[in-house]
Amino acid sequence: MVTYTINVGGINQKAIAEEVVSSAARVLLLAGLAEGQIAEIFEQAAQQIRSGEAVERDQSDDPEDYFEDDSEDQGIWGIAEKFEQIKPVKSLRRLGKRANTVNDIEGSATLAKAVSIVTEAAGLRKEALDWLRNEASKAGIEVVSDHDQWTETATDEQLDNEDNVVFLDDYRWSGDFNWHLVSQIARSLAETGDREALSSFSEVFLEEDLAVESQIREDVEKALGAAGQYEEFLEYVQSHSGSGELAQAEFLDKFIRASGFSSGTYTLESWLEGMAKRGELERYKRSNRWRIMVG
Repeated sequence: MVTYTINVGGINQKAIAEEVVSSAARVLLLAGLAEGQIAEIFEQAAQQIRSGEAVERDQSDDPEDYFEDDSEDQGIWGIAEKFEQIKPVKSLRRLGKRANTVNDIEGSATLAKAVSIVTEAAGLRKEALDWLRNEASKAGIEVVSDHDQWTETATDEQLDNEDNVVFLDDYRWSGDFNWHLVSQIARSLAETGDREALSSFSEVFLEEDLAVESQIREDVEKALGAAGQYEEFLEYVQSHSGSGELAQAEFLDKFIRASGFSSGTYTLESWLEGMAKRGELERYKRSNRWRIMVG
């Protein structure tokens, strides 16, 4: 039997320690923490080690007692720890797991399920952010809804101290929910031409108090703009009643040039498909090209 021996005599303990600390910092950065917050964590850990608290703390301490202790740090890091434990955030995290089962939104059933999930999530997010605003206010911490917008107008001094600002649209306060599902739903509703449903949906997610990411708001607004031209497209289609068979590609290209429609042919094709299902026109393939005929 062969025996392998490992020689540990030449290990550079300082180098190992530096690598461990560096690795821990990289992991925390990837988790979304700012450099100032990571430094604060390391400083607290160093103080606990010097005092012996890190070794002597009884592992059976009740986490509920720790959470309720008003003497604990009321900075952003302390608030973030508490935020993860409040009921709306726990519920939002569970709901997020259900949302992850919704992949491609195809068909009315999947769309209805997705709308139901994100609408419930919006209510939970509002509760959670109300709690967050209140905690930040008690701690004297500035709260900002739109991080990008704030950055555009912030002074150099404000930018240097942005680690001390609560940005509601940052991932840290998301409850681990995939809020980009909102963008997918908005696009799907625009493609169906259901402007009433899209309008109701948009009112919820464009509300300032909900503080969703700027990109998501832009996607919703873009979907609203596209749906706003549905009536114009419908009139265009109806004006070709009795014109016989029409090549779809040329038909749509002509509308885009005349109207300035900027949401792409995919949306228009979806509208035509919906009209065909409702019997408002015929849509079929001949010679490997899509054709339409308006009755």
